[in-house]
Amino acid sequence: MRSAQIALKTARHLSDWKRLNCCPQSTSVFICAGGYPDFTKAMVARGWFQNEDKESRFFDLKWAPASAIDHDHLLPNQAVNHFHGNREITTKVGLTLNLRSCLPLCSADPDSFYPRAYDLYDPLERADFALNFKFTKAQAILREFIRNIDSQAAMTFSSDVVSTAFKICLRLVTDPAEIMDCPQLAEALAMVSAEEWSLLEQVCLDDCTQRLEGALNAEDLHDFIQKRQVPTESMRERKNKEKRKEKDNQKLLTASEEKKRRKSKAKKSPSLQLPLCSPVSSFEGLKPEHLIAQVREVLEEMDSSNRCRPANTGEYGDVKFTTEEDDSDDGE
Repeated sequence: MRSAQIALKTARHLSDWKRLNCCPQSTSVFICAGGYPDFTKAMVARGWFQNEDKESRFFDLKWAPASAIDHDHLLPNQAVNHFHGNREITTKVGLTLNLRSCLPLCSADPDSFYPRAYDLYDPLERADFALNFKFTKAQAILREFIRNIDSQAAMTFSSDVVSTAFKICLRLVTDPAEIMDCPQLAEALAMVSAEEWSLLEQVCLDDCTQRLEGALNAEDLHDFIQKRQVPTESMRERKNKEKRKEKDNQKLLTASEEKKRRKSKAKKSPSLQLPLCSPVSSFEGLKPEHLIAQVREVLEEMDSSNRCRPANTGEYGDVKFTTEEDDSDDGE
């Protein structure tokens, strides 16, 4: 390191640096910053000379994180492993924002070839993602319902679930111009009510007979986005045990108190009492068949208008999540 500092002070050109560091003039020089021992080993095996001073300006090739490269002072014969401003296209956030900005400049719509993407650090985009997720799940429920009907499956979603999902998807194909005279209806087109979501969030798309448990609350979701540790069930249980030790006089809830608590919770959330599944045979008759016809019609209209992509029957569909930490620089 001392010889490198001396060379830095006295050398004016790469040839001077090579002479001061006993490097043959015909040998190429490289710098590797940020680790990458395999890269260093491969370069040495190819006969390159390593400059161990990561801040040195004397090199033919530098392999380092983008933040460690001074693009403004590179010489014409020097090569680095990052393009200047590469974050604009090599990070999820950068690529997403630039594709959106291209829409007014060309006829290509990014939504036609690029997965929906959201920057979860942006509160507005986080809200857009939450809303889009709810609309997507409503559509997935309807598609799975039609598959169950057509395949003559034994069970499918209940009429309450299907009707709620249908009402939500109907908003996607409703022309706002048709209801502009009614501001309340117009505003409702871009929302899913808390009561509607309290029902649909319990629906399991993989098995209609099962009820989804353990949904994240708003605080835990915020911690996930901010990369904070979210307490697991075992951690919560351990914390509760510690509290019980500190409060010796605290006792477990009695059976009657637990019953009252569940009754109160069910009263606050009527959707918890609604069935999530029912036999396919229950959709026989004039009214159920009319609902099936409405579902088919709204799905066909959604496909033709391309307002909402056909959703996967998985929980999340074709969605990409972006955060700044996901886009951290590396040496590749």
